[in-house]
Amino acid sequence: MKLGLGPRIRRSAGALTLLGGIVALSHTARANPLDFLFSYSGGTIAASGEFFTNGVLNNGAYTITGITGTRNGHAITGLVVQGGFAFNNNFLYLTAPYLDGNGLSFDVGTFAVNLAYDFGNTYAEYANSVGSYVTLTVIPVPEPASGSLLAGALLGLGAVGAIRRRSRARP
Repeated sequence: MKLGLGPRIRRSAGALTLLGGIVALSHTARANPLDFLFSYSGGTIAASGEFFTNGVLNNGAYTITGITGTRNGHAITGLVVQGGFAFNNNFLYLTAPYLDGNGLSFDVGTFAVNLAYDFGNTYAEYANSVGSYVTLTVIPVPEPASGSLLAGALLGLGAVGAIRRRSRARP
């Protein structure tokens, strides 16, 4: 069935669809698919937040370049430079165990924390000369691009549908 849309309506629908695509693409610039959410806990320790990586895979690992989050309700204020605490290298591997024996180190208020793989699928956190075993979970941050593209496409299709309904309602 041919709807017989006039040229002006077709141009308007096309412009709205294009606008929806531009809006969707504008939201993808902020996304870095190489950022990861993390959480770990054990005993009296609970921490969660986000790792930011350099985006360069080197020998199976990314270098963590930034971190945000909390540990036991206190803000994580930044990374400790590589080698600055317990020989940390701040490497993040894409598959479990995610960290190696040197691990990553970060600051929480007035002290530093080192989180490292302690072999046998356990992780050790060292803070203030006290070691604790913890369970670590790491997942990639979902890329907002796919959601934005879907939203843009639905916006465009909705606009086309509305224009078609209006054109049918006219005598």
